[in-house]
Amino acid sequence: MTATAARMAVGAAVLAGLLLAGVRTAEGWERSPFEEALATVGRDYRTFYSAAPLARTGLALGGGALLANTSADGRLQDAYQRRLRSDGTDRVSAVAKNFGEGEFAFTTVLLAAGFNALEPGTRFGDWGVHASRAYLVGLPPMLVLQRALGSSRPSDNNGSRWRFADRAAGVSGHAFVGAVPFLALARVYEDRPVIRYTAVAASLLTAWSRVNDDAHYVSQAGLGWFLAWESVRATFVADGRVRRFAVQPAAVGPDGFGLVAHLAW
Repeated sequence: MTATAARMAVGAAVLAGLLLAGVRTAEGWERSPFEEALATVGRDYRTFYSAAPLARTGLALGGGALLANTSADGRLQDAYQRRLRSDGTDRVSAVAKNFGEGEFAFTTVLLAAGFNALEPGTRFGDWGVHASRAYLVGLPPMLVLQRALGSSRPSDNNGSRWRFADRAAGVSGHAFVGAVPFLALARVYEDRPVIRYTAVAASLLTAWSRVNDDAHYVSQAGLGWFLAWESVRATFVADGRVRRFAVQPAAVGPDGFGLVAHLAW
């Protein structure tokens, strides 16, 4: 993500914070809109930086380090470019990359978040609010890691090895920005498996496009997508809408009962 895109991302986060005044239910606000927004963002951050998400992030960074600091990233990139890239993949990638453009993604979700202030309780507004909150949660660590990991792009011919603060491509900003709306959509429609899993699959498109276009290594695109996943998940967990694990009684046949274990992602 360029410096211009980074500034745009920060500006969009500020706008998202203002539009979080739209976070309300049909019953209204218990506090002022500003207090409600701050409380909501605070819950999101506490959830994102709690033990389990930080542990998963550590594992993701460990996996990224293995790819980036060995020959694996380069080999994967070379193999894809030689064997899989084609005019057809370039055409699909040209479309998929647009999902990660801030002008498009931020504007869309912010408008949807604003709609929630007018008509609370709709899936469209719910989607916009959670996607906006996910950007607020995930943009700061994404921008920090981009610079801190210090990795280069494939086009730099400098390898993907991490060199602290040397370059700013350690995490794909496009992959992060493009994945958030689709992952939020999947959560909003978790009761509709077709929409849910189609949205999850679509969330990978922008990350894939960066590899296809030789703009990011697999480790960089993967970390961008992972941060989007954790950011979106944090907003739904903070709202109490993701149950990690549950065991419930269930009928088994006409005369029997049993237990059903449910693991939510």
